[in-house]
Formats: sequence, C-alpha cells, structure tokens
Amino acid sequence: MCDTPLTVERAAGLACYLQALCKYLLERNEPNPAEDDYLVYNYNRFQACRFGLDGTIVHPKSYEQMPLRKDTLNF
Repeated sequence: MCDTPLTVERAAGLACYLQALCKYLLERNEPNPAEDDYLVYNYNRFQACRFGLDGTIVHPKSYEQMPLRKDTLNF
C-alpha cells in the first residue's frame, strides 16, 4: 500500500501513520516477539494484502481475531 499512495494527501497520511507507529513501538513496554509469535504472520500478511483494512487479523499472543481496521484504531 505504501508504494502507490496516488495523492500527496494520502502519502502524507501514510507518513504520519508510520511516524506514530514507530513512536509507539519504541515507547511500548512489551517483551520482544517470541518465535511462536510469527506463526500467525503469514495469515495476517495475506489478510492485509488481500483485503486491506477490511481484513481480519489474529493477535499473536491471544489468538483473538479482530478486524484490521479496528486494530489500527487501538493505537
């Protein structure tokens, strides 16, 4: 999604989102991912690539399913 934002506004929005995400990841107090956390990676990646924000992802620790759109709003 980041290679063709189509408009300056969308490119700026993606840059803002990426900045906020990086800040959050640097400041969080969670343990680093364990090897087993990557078991759901391919599923989540497919969902994001195929359905975008309408996809459903699985949390790597709790295995709870959540719409990607809702997950991005939880930051």
